[in-house]
Amino acid sequence: MRQFLIFLLCVFFIFPLTKGNTEIHNSKRDNDSISAVIITGLVRTKERTIFREINFVAGKKLFSSDSLLESWELRISSLSLFNEVICKQNHDTLFISVVEEFYYWFYPQGGFADRNFYNWAKTKQFSRLYFGGDFAFFNLFGLNHTLSLTLVGGYNQIYGLSYELPSSKYSNGWGGKLKASYGQSHEIWLSTENDRIQLFDLESDYVQRISNFDISTFRKINYQNSLELGYFLSYHEINKTASLLNPIFFVFGNKQLSQTGYLNFTHDSRDQRHYPTKGNEIKFNFSLTNQGYEKFNWVESLSFRWRNFFNIDKHHHVATLINLQYKFGNLTYLNARQLGYNSDYIRGYESYVIDGRGALMAKIAFRKALFLGKVDLQKMGITENYNKMPLSLWLSVFSDLGKIIDPNAISLAVNNRLNYQMLKSVGMSIDMLAYYDILTRFDVSKNNLGGWTFNISFRHAI
Repeated sequence: MRQFLIFLLCVFFIFPLTKGNTEIHNSKRDNDSISAVIITGLVRTKERTIFREINFVAGKKLFSSDSLLESWELRISSLSLFNEVICKQNHDTLFISVVEEFYYWFYPQGGFADRNFYNWAKTKQFSRLYFGGDFAFFNLFGLNHTLSLTLVGGYNQIYGLSYELPSSKYSNGWGGKLKASYGQSHEIWLSTENDRIQLFDLESDYVQRISNFDISTFRKINYQNSLELGYFLSYHEINKTASLLNPIFFVFGNKQLSQTGYLNFTHDSRDQRHYPTKGNEIKFNFSLTNQGYEKFNWVESLSFRWRNFFNIDKHHHVATLINLQYKFGNLTYLNARQLGYNSDYIRGYESYVIDGRGALMAKIAFRKALFLGKVDLQKMGITENYNKMPLSLWLSVFSDLGKIIDPNAISLAVNNRLNYQMLKSVGMSIDMLAYYDILTRFDVSKNNLGGWTFNISFRHAI
């Protein structure tokens, strides 16, 4: 996978650092406003894509400061369009130097029928892997539009198409996304027993088929705040035998058509999207779902997520997370999945899943920078666009906790004792961010059951 290749490069070439563009670095700033912006390094990207991130309008002066220069550099790097971004001011002129990425990529995508690496490693059955990837076309028209085609085969199959438009303005601008997908698999997460997923396998046929369609539009209130309104349609069919084994998997029978309307509010003042060190992100979601095929059922969902990043100094920061989610109405097994599914889990409990009507989760991590800089890869003959790799390595000491709200929300739960307990864990991790947006985490954690867990992840923990 791309993340592992980047990790190996970091191990062998971490010491030779580049000095960056010295001409720009040595420029001086003696104004508190900017009248002109000069950008070098653009090939495909339109200037207005960068102007939008710093709120620059030709003919109008833009207030500047040392902290704003740093913020603009991080905002532009978070676009995932550039491998290097340098912002410097000379008198009333802002100089921005960028090195563009390649905009056509194949991103390997795979997984484990057993949910994660930790569980799969117990049996190491290669037949239970699925693999493929996303054919991604970034920065279409030079305006940061994105088109993705998904093709995944193996134990599970996934086919998908998506298109995303960013906000058209720094503030008061519109954006949106459209996504359609079809998936089928030989196994299904049918129920839980003893706090673990119970799989139903059907090697001779696909045990479930899922078709999804998602469309949404969002509008920026200002640079940090936005509202999103969307509609999600899903048709889900499972094997009839599976539906008899878990009669509350759906509202009724082995087929379910779900229609969901949702509203999201987001406040985002983070300094960097992929591994922030200061600022905060607040997300509030309300959704209303009508489920059924022969019978119908209404479910309302509320969720609140707050991530805060406190910068002690350049090499130390604290990251915290508070997440609360709750569902109203008559829940099916699919609605009651709370902790241990997807990215919502307590580290140290990767083997477990916990069900209920809602969940509370909190996390805190103290992070120390082990390395901040750029790795020089020119001697390897790597193309000029990628021969200077921005890299940060962090040592993280963390603690997670979580608790289910109303663990009796569904009746089909056999010996799920963790539903009624406070979940706690402590641990350490090495977090690596390469090229601004490739994140890899190596976690070692201990839960309050006394078990140790090692896990590799490519997602945020907080």
